[in-house]
Amino acid sequence: MKTQIILLVGLLMIGVSSFANNKDNKKDAEASTTAITSLSGTISDEATGENLAGVKVILEGTDQVAYTDFDGMFTFKDIKKGTYTLKSDFISYADKKTTIDTKKDCKVAIKLKAEK
Repeated sequence: MKTQIILLVGLLMIGVSSFANNKDNKKDAEASTTAITSLSGTISDEATGENLAGVKVILEGTDQVAYTDFDGMFTFKDIKKGTYTLKSDFISYADKKTTIDTKKDCKVAIKLKAEK
């Protein structure tokens, strides 16, 4: 009887240990698939090619917003790889949505069309 109890306790400990180890392996696998990257680009006038400063760029589906600098450049840092829609908003220009897959590209060139 004593031997059976010791055997049962031993098997139980092995099972718990295997379960905990499997759970840790799943966490490691999830961490490796959620790679972090950055996304950057430039925004320019469609007709003139001139870079536009002060354009508001929204990374839809997140709370991140960026504004273009004097060279028309913007950057989003520390985002998960995936497909995103960028919404560009600037006075006197039509809003534009651009879809980008950061698994393939991390740079984008956006051209805005002036409203008449």
